[in-house]
Amino acid sequence: MTVKGGWTLSRQTWISASIILVTAAAISKGLGFGREILIANYFGATGSVDAFAVAYSVPLFVAGGIGFTLSTAIVPGYHRIGASEGPQRAARFLCSAAFASFMCSVILLAPLWIAPLSVMKLVAPALPDATLQLAADLMGWLSLYVLASNGVYVLTAVFHARNHFKVPAYGDITFNLATIVILVGYSLPLGIYSLVLGNLVGSLLCLTILAGTLLKFAPCRPTLPISGDDMRGLLPLTLPILGYYVCSQIGGLVANYFAATLSEGSVAALNYARTTTIAIVTLVTMNVSRGIFPTLSMLSSNQRNVEGRAIVIALGKLLIFIFIPLSIMLMLRARELLNVLYVRGVFDAAALASTAAVFVFLAATLLVAALEPVLIRTSYALADMRTPFMASLAGAVVLAALLSILTPRQGIGGIGLAMSVALVVQVGIQTVAISGRLGGSVAGELASMMVRSLICGMLAIPALVVVPLRGGLGLVAELLLYMACYYGLALILVREELKAFLTAVGWNDRP
Repeated sequence: MTVKGGWTLSRQTWISASIILVTAAAISKGLGFGREILIANYFGATGSVDAFAVAYSVPLFVAGGIGFTLSTAIVPGYHRIGASEGPQRAARFLCSAAFASFMCSVILLAPLWIAPLSVMKLVAPALPDATLQLAADLMGWLSLYVLASNGVYVLTAVFHARNHFKVPAYGDITFNLATIVILVGYSLPLGIYSLVLGNLVGSLLCLTILAGTLLKFAPCRPTLPISGDDMRGLLPLTLPILGYYVCSQIGGLVANYFAATLSEGSVAALNYARTTTIAIVTLVTMNVSRGIFPTLSMLSSNQRNVEGRAIVIALGKLLIFIFIPLSIMLMLRARELLNVLYVRGVFDAAALASTAAVFVFLAATLLVAALEPVLIRTSYALADMRTPFMASLAGAVVLAALLSILTPRQGIGGIGLAMSVALVVQVGIQTVAISGRLGGSVAGELASMMVRSLICGMLAIPALVVVPLRGGLGLVAELLLYMACYYGLALILVREELKAFLTAVGWNDRP
């Protein structure tokens, strides 16, 4: 499709965009999860992985919010400016946002390059001296990686704002391929530094793909002067989003802080459990939320909230339908799954026990984690920047309080429980707020769907004991049999909800 102003990339609807993103994510996340398995194989749950996790969390907290904030604000901002002031003004807004991302990131990351050890002593004083020094050494390189990642996020949002999703998907696959190649080739001579190098090279390659494509097809060129009005106009959009990001990252930092007070490898175990959960969630919902974001922003800008409400409810019900059985399955087979995925090389039984103690709680709230990205982007599409921030602030307060109580009593399992409870509080607040803004009982309809899906999931549990466990194949057989029983029951109890989803996405209108 050719658009006046120089943009000649194709455009996709939110349904085709979601399909593209989920398909690409299946490849990319498969590669990314393979990378995590390699990390566990080469480094296990050791002090070097603790150092990497802590070192990465600091620049991610300090400057990662810039990329997240601007990439999130770009989509609704672009559509609102385009609707009110025209496409050229909207294109200039994109250039201003990209410039702001780079400048703000450099300024915020500068102290981490200047005094890394001092920062690390402040963030994780409980780490052993050798691990602390390694974390400080890694942090400078990881800060550069975060800088490149912010550029990737913002340029990806520029594509998404124009409803183009293919090039960013190719870039994400390239990133994971590069990290795996470097990790495999250089893990022996470079140790944990091979992981840092792989991430950095992968992000730079991805950035090159995105920037190169934009220079060829973009509706504006970076040589255009940056508008001060755009920079000031970004503040009302970005400050609440940045607040949400900071609060959400504080939760991760505090969890790492308490994990560092436990035995060596606890931070690594915590992050393995989180990575496994995130891989499952982001494969579907993170990419669907990105695909639906421009459509919801457009509907909101044109006061078409009834259509937006129908899409949000239908999508929420579909996620409940998908993730309830996965959550039950993962809870009941947490240790067996992690054993198949991770136990090899230096990842031993102790690391498995620590990781499983966290993962079982995260699996219990898998559905909640799946709904969160959709609800956040729905709020932003509705121009409600405040609710995600207030919800994340409440979640951070609850998390900090529970960590201080549960960690001394239950160890690393207490950290998993605290994180799950805090997430439920956070997502509950967002659901109620969106229900109020869209009108009608969004929360009530989702709750009704959840109850019926839970009934189906509980009734299908006997299927898990029919097939004996024999490694990975046994788990797959159990999962398939369980899901078949669940879906059979669901066709009886939630048939109307599935029809409503097909209607909302326009599938029933197709010839």
